[in-house]
Amino acid sequence: DSLYFNKYGTYSSCGAYNSPSSPYLSWYYFNNYPEDYESWWGFKSLPKLNPYSGFRKFVLEEVIPKYMRLGFSGVRLDVVDEIPDEFVKDIRAAVKNEDEDGAVIGEVWEDATNKIAYGVRRKYFLGKELDSVMNYPLKNAIIDFLLHADSTSFVKVAREQINNYPKASLDVLMNVLSTHDTSRLITVLGRSRVIVDKDLMKDETLDEEEYAKGKNLAKIAYVLAYTAYGVPSLYYGDEAGVYGDLDPYNRLCYPWGKEDKELLEFFRKLGEIRKNEVFKTGTFRFIHTDEKVVIFERKFKNKSVVIAASRENADVKLKFSRPLKPMLSGGEKSETHVLKSDSAEIYFE
Repeated sequence: DSLYFNKYGTYSSCGAYNSPSSPYLSWYYFNNYPEDYESWWGFKSLPKLNPYSGFRKFVLEEVIPKYMRLGFSGVRLDVVDEIPDEFVKDIRAAVKNEDEDGAVIGEVWEDATNKIAYGVRRKYFLGKELDSVMNYPLKNAIIDFLLHADSTSFVKVAREQINNYPKASLDVLMNVLSTHDTSRLITVLGRSRVIVDKDLMKDETLDEEEYAKGKNLAKIAYVLAYTAYGVPSLYYGDEAGVYGDLDPYNRLCYPWGKEDKELLEFFRKLGEIRKNEVFKTGTFRFIHTDEKVVIFERKFKNKSVVIAASRENADVKLKFSRPLKPMLSGGEKSETHVLKSDSAEIYFE
């Protein structure tokens, strides 16, 4: 509810639900006033807003300017598939009017370049709407690789996105692995059983073996998300070892004072490595792919970084054409290296 609808009388305002003379009446869709109104996916506490009403002007002329001037760097449009193209264009214009570098990011779960929503082919990446989207296709492909020890999906999605996405969008894709809408990464990768009953989720936990497995595979996942094209998005708590199933168990509090310190240190090191300019706009190409091992290169000008990830159950011997230094394990610079089973490494020249 909100002061604009005010169904429950929480606010002193005259909301659309309170009176037909409310200035906010046209913001909503009433079929039989006041009880029968359209709502988002049937949730009566979320009345559906009319994007062609005064609400639109309110967002463009009041909401966006206010928060951008407070220091926001942009906006994320939840369920952008349900926002008309014309409104998305106006939102972008309002954001860019406040800050030409302000980001407009959309929640899209599929390939955003060919998305058809409600019978309409969307125009997200034609230059007048979104800068970026949440990269759920890559998230799912990375998890598939690690769960099934099969890189097919990861390689396929990466190649499709490189072919389909404009370079400007590809470079800033929001690379997520855990989100508020999905189970925590360590849970997904560490537990062999799938739980769908929320009544059972509240008592669910991971034993030591499951946590260790999930943590190790999560490290590989984040190496891939941090070093592939796009920008890594770390869901709070993943760096501290938080695990959990679907909402609300994926939204637990940050474990202040009880963090997994070894994992925190891993993320600090990974974050430092990610600062290398090659990861900002560098090219991406696969050097080697087989079922359980992927190796790719990021290159920018005369700088090159090689990333290797393995789901083999034995160590893999690697030989490069030039001496490279492993940055995560901290070994010596050499043309030959050993990639341990179920691990990932980042090699600098």
